[in-house]
Amino acid sequence: MNTFAKLSKYAVMAFVAVSMISCSSDEGGENNNDDNPQSGPFVAKVDGENFATKGYQAKYLSSTKMLQIIGNTESNEETIVISIIRIGDETITSLSDWTPQTFEMGAPNPWGEGYYTSSIGYNKYNYNIDGYEMWQNNPEGEIQVGQIKITEISGNHIKGTFFVDTYKYDGTYNLSDVKHITVGAFDLDVTIQ
Repeated sequence: MNTFAKLSKYAVMAFVAVSMISCSSDEGGENNNDDNPQSGPFVAKVDGENFATKGYQAKYLSSTKMLQIIGNTESNEETIVISIIRIGDETITSLSDWTPQTFEMGAPNPWGEGYYTSSIGYNKYNYNIDGYEMWQNNPEGEIQVGQIKITEISGNHIKGTFFVDTYKYDGTYNLSDVKHITVGAFDLDVTIQ
């Protein structure tokens, strides 16, 4: 694995840990567990079951050109973290420079304008080990199933869809332990950091 891939993997894991603590809560709203998984600020299904989102946020980290979209359950026992990092694209200096675009999972696209790396992770608390288990799209794998699609971006508001196959990760990827994240959608204001 090249140095950039290692750094990207560790950066995403660090942001996952911080993000689990810092999601805003939807105190008075519904938990988006309705029959239409394409509506709501942050919705998805994990292995065919509705992801009971209670907290969610989108943030743009100016220093790294990273867009991160996070959804978690009320108990914080489950979290989905979407990350897109724009690298080597001098036309991107702020969130306002982003346009609707599709980001495929997998290894970063070739160096040059529009270079990015994208990932989606799913974390679930396991009381038997007193800690979180992680599933991520496998950046080292040859076959990647997943996509993040930004369909609208206006001012500090973003809207889009996502899906991915994630693999259990505990230092190596377990390709036999897969979580399928499907019919994901987000419709959120973005905090600039």
